[in-house]
Amino acid sequence: MGTETGAIARARIRISRNRAPIAAPARRPLGRSGMRMDAPTPLRHHFEP
Repeated sequence: MGTETGAIARARIRISRNRAPIAAPARRPLGRSGMRMDAPTPLRHHFEP
């Protein structure tokens, strides 16, 4: 149970992190939301050109 729930939680976090930066600019222009997403998630820099 622990390993399965942990894997599911990680998968949900990955999905939320991947969707958040894409949905935020679509709803609002790059601003405070964009800055906050960039700071805590260094992995996002690897996906961006």
